[in-house]
Amino acid sequence: MNEMNIRTGSWIIAMMIVISAAHLARAAITVDAHYRLGENDPGAAAGTAGQNPTLDSNGAFPLSIGTGSPSNITATSSSAIQRTGSTLAMTFTNGSYYVTNAALSTLNDNIGLEAWFRPDTTNGSQIIAANGGIGNAFGLWLQNGVIKGYNESGYTANSGITLATDTWYHAAFVVTNGVGCIYVNGARMGSTGFYTPPVPSGAFTIGAYKLTGDAPFSGAVDEVRLFHFNAGEFHLTDLLHGTVPSTQPFYTDTVLADNPVVYLPMGELDGPGLFDLVSAGQTDRFGTYRRGGSTAGSVQRFDPVATNGPGPATFLGFEVGNQASYFNGDRSGANAGATTDWAAFTSPTLGTDYSVEFWFLSKRSAAIDNITGYMLGRGTTDYDVLGIGGTYNGAPLTGSQGKLFAYCSGGQAVVGTTSLALDTWYHAVFVRSGTTGSLYLNGALENSGTMSVSADSDLFTFGNRSNDHAWSFQGSLDEVAIYDGTLTPSQVLAHYEQAVQGLIPDGTVVTIR
Repeated sequence: MNEMNIRTGSWIIAMMIVISAAHLARAAITVDAHYRLGENDPGAAAGTAGQNPTLDSNGAFPLSIGTGSPSNITATSSSAIQRTGSTLAMTFTNGSYYVTNAALSTLNDNIGLEAWFRPDTTNGSQIIAANGGIGNAFGLWLQNGVIKGYNESGYTANSGITLATDTWYHAAFVVTNGVGCIYVNGARMGSTGFYTPPVPSGAFTIGAYKLTGDAPFSGAVDEVRLFHFNAGEFHLTDLLHGTVPSTQPFYTDTVLADNPVVYLPMGELDGPGLFDLVSAGQTDRFGTYRRGGSTAGSVQRFDPVATNGPGPATFLGFEVGNQASYFNGDRSGANAGATTDWAAFTSPTLGTDYSVEFWFLSKRSAAIDNITGYMLGRGTTDYDVLGIGGTYNGAPLTGSQGKLFAYCSGGQAVVGTTSLALDTWYHAVFVRSGTTGSLYLNGALENSGTMSVSADSDLFTFGNRSNDHAWSFQGSLDEVAIYDGTLTPSQVLAHYEQAVQGLIPDGTVVTIR
């Protein structure tokens, strides 16, 4: 399906790449080269042969034509127009391609390559762009209509999507901490798992592969960009497709303005670790995604499945393409729990008074088990945990089936009042003030009560219970914020209202596919 656009307010090209400075509370990527494929080339015009050489944005790495004659066109992607102000693209046919005589970068980790493209055919192998040559190429590959991130050491990140001809797409292949991920139209679609890619050498090419022009691309290409970044500092909004124009704060900005000690986006920042946005570029704190047993020595680290998080269709204060981490809640068979997904993160030192805020979506029926699932917890011997009630109806969880609850090792629980629906995003906040625990759901206070014993450590787990890793959660978690102190009711409400009622400013374009 061709891209459709819903525009709000007046649209001005100059506003299309404005991003809230507060939202970019992390180090920027470093762009090695950005080929606009027309706009940087003096004399370029639609319907004429592409300029030789074609220039990158800073003029440092001009590309000469390897063979044939690529042409400039004005039929560019609507999303490229909106996000970059693109006015020209370039067509490649019959093996025509642009090439340098050397790879643009020798980095083999914490790197990315992105481009817009429109295929004329989906047959065979076609290279859209690649950095490197024989045995070490890193690039974007279209194989029989499926877009993939390609590394010639034998690893590919498969999007699983068969593309249509005569349709514009944006694709990116990003390697972060040894995990390669493919993104299509701003959404993460596939991952390689762990590998060590070879060091690129040889040529950088657009529209083909290697100096010999192998696997030529047939179609149009636009806005090709190679970039790198420090470990843990890549975010979806770093992609050209991810730049959402805004003069108003996002939900993320509103949360960060209230000074959490930890903020875990859980989905956008790739690789095996939970990345803390608060510490970005300072100490770069990480947690670990885990699969299986309860201790670090008995688990397999894994790359979590990214799912759609709260987004502008319902929560206007979130970015287009916001993602979350999925936890599989495995309880099946004799090995129940052996392949359960969970995560662990040690917070900076917290006091007795603290708050934790997050979004969740449950996929498990509340009529199956005693406890439907624990979503997160703090502490080990003494602990606070938050979960969703199941079939167990005894004290202190009487009447908790399908409802949010908080429980502590002192034996007391605070049970919410709302029956939770499946496949629905909710905003939850737990506030502990001394021996009182309070639960908020979607900005409103659900219940408060006595919780006599406080957690004994700052170890947080996600996807199961912190003391024994039992009753795993099946569903998605997103946007976890931890505060050293108590959020006020007005702060809780303001955060939720920003998500629900955050106005889309003039100039924002929401893309529907």
